[in-house]
Amino acid sequence: MKIPYRPEIDGLRGVAVISVILYHAQITISGINFFKGGYLGVDIFFVISGYLITSIIYKEIEATKKFSFKNFYERRIRRILPILFLISLVTTILCFIFLLPTDLVNTSKSILFSTGFASNFYFYFSGLEYGGLDSNFKPFLHTWSLSVEEQYYLIFPIFFIAVINFSKKYLLNFLVLIFLCSLFFSHYGAINHPNATFYFLHTRIWEILAGALLVFPKVDNSFPKKNLKLNNFILSISFFLILASIYLFDDYSSHPSFYTLIPVLSTCLIILYSNRSSLITKLLSNKLVVNVGLISYSLYLWHHPIFSITRYSSYDFNYVEKILLALFIIIISFLTYKFIEKPFRNKKIINIRKLKIYLISLFIVIIVLNITIIYNKGFPKRFYTTETFSLDNQKYKKKKEEKYLKIKLNNNFKDKEKNILIFGDSHGQDTYLIFDEAYKNNNKNIGVSYISTELYCLKDLKYQKLCKSKLTPIQHEMIKVADLAVLSTSWIQKDVNSLEQIINYLQKIDKKIVIMDKSPFFKWYNFFSDLDLYVLRNDKLPNNKELNLLEKKNYLSMLRLRPRLDEGFLDKKSKKVNVGIINDELQKIAKKNNLLIFSKINYICDEIKLKCKILDESKHKLFYDNSHYTLDGISYFIKKITKFGWFKSIEDIL
Repeated sequence: MKIPYRPEIDGLRGVAVISVILYHAQITISGINFFKGGYLGVDIFFVISGYLITSIIYKEIEATKKFSFKNFYERRIRRILPILFLISLVTTILCFIFLLPTDLVNTSKSILFSTGFASNFYFYFSGLEYGGLDSNFKPFLHTWSLSVEEQYYLIFPIFFIAVINFSKKYLLNFLVLIFLCSLFFSHYGAINHPNATFYFLHTRIWEILAGALLVFPKVDNSFPKKNLKLNNFILSISFFLILASIYLFDDYSSHPSFYTLIPVLSTCLIILYSNRSSLITKLLSNKLVVNVGLISYSLYLWHHPIFSITRYSSYDFNYVEKILLALFIIIISFLTYKFIEKPFRNKKIINIRKLKIYLISLFIVIIVLNITIIYNKGFPKRFYTTETFSLDNQKYKKKKEEKYLKIKLNNNFKDKEKNILIFGDSHGQDTYLIFDEAYKNNNKNIGVSYISTELYCLKDLKYQKLCKSKLTPIQHEMIKVADLAVLSTSWIQKDVNSLEQIINYLQKIDKKIVIMDKSPFFKWYNFFSDLDLYVLRNDKLPNNKELNLLEKKNYLSMLRLRPRLDEGFLDKKSKKVNVGIINDELQKIAKKNNLLIFSKINYICDEIKLKCKILDESKHKLFYDNSHYTLDGISYFIKKITKFGWFKSIEDIL
């Protein structure tokens, strides 16, 4: 049965989808990102979905004393699948044209999972952190929320009807209990298991149930609405809190958690208290905002693949390009809403037979295409490749990660005379691989291991409670038996500012210390280096003269654009970070504390010839991104630092 149309709810949808799109567009005004919490638009969608779906089920049962699962799921299929399958097919084709093999295979996997409404599981188990840098280049990442909703739609009606048949009077109590349990799970999980908490239904269902609970008369009637001034005040405050949350939340916020109650409950209050005299209701019922809400599903599905694929082959967009891209997304969303969404929802235009033919045909094509892509490993011959060189940098990254996981299984501190423990981030992991490889092939009885942690957390182990990377009991034991602590990280400002405290703490627990300075950072175009772009354009490796020019360009690019807000050491005029400034600061601290410090730049870059190596003598690539070594790069680095006596200096300390 139909429920009364409320334009302000479509307006809320419009606000939600605009906030999500602006979040993914990464638009800043005068250097300020006003939409860094724009991902909360998904939480607003969850509340609205819970309210509308429960309204349909509850009111149908109240009016007819029965519920048609067939009609319910047919409506869901008509609303969701036609446009989803179309965009899945278009995305597959575009990705085949633009994406490198590894990324193409991963995208094909995510598309296959999305057709079964399980992409949230895929992205969780693939280790992808939503809001991380890599998430900007995953065309189907946004379907995680669609999967959560569909899992809810599959379970909730069955549960709802079962409880009504068993004991209708306890239905509300059951839902409130599930709401509270899910909310507490989400807050605990946001602190201890943030990735699982973000992606899974059990920690999201409270947001959907927040909207569902509004349908019940007992809930609705417990909020008096006769005082228009009070109503309008509540609406204004609620709308303000939604906008404030979108501005104040960011990728580091605990979410979903108790803090997420602010936008979720604000959305609930807008749904509860909306009335025609309210300025907020009038604003949300504005034709423009409502029309955005009407095409919000198409907008949501189109925007992320388009952003991801265009970013893949472009370094950055200026404001004009972003506006043009936004206009294109709006136009294509309107067209698919008008010619796909609306007709398929209408049984008179598209009957069940036509619906089945369309969906089954598209489904088969999507499955066959993506399985073929996966089977053929992303068709690597689409791009230039040799035995020593590949444009597919993810392939290099994967090989290095596989090696890391393999050696991590070994307890390198077992039965060793001296133990070296490396602390840091992904750059520390590079150092670990270098040291492990070097000491594995000599007669020294020295063990090497690695702890991944934010370096600034080491100023006191008690401080670890405030850090994301909490030390395990095994890691505490490793620290006890370690003789030498090697500090190797990307050196954000927090790390440098905390370095003296870190040194004091480690010396207090009788650890010798070596510092590895900041790695060279080079110009990077999302997925390509200058070398990669040369190969893409010329379909060949550079000759010696061309390579020399690229190496000089690499040296100059060490003055790089700041990648993160917490990086620090920003030159206000150029808005760039100078690696040299950071390393000078580290040198001062090391000298003050009489510590050995190794410079990575000296063994990759030539400050006299003003160039940095990018290929070894056999034309193997040394870096797979702007700063991390390939396995060949690690071998090259070991040869260089062995020649210059790094390991002898370390052994002298031990």
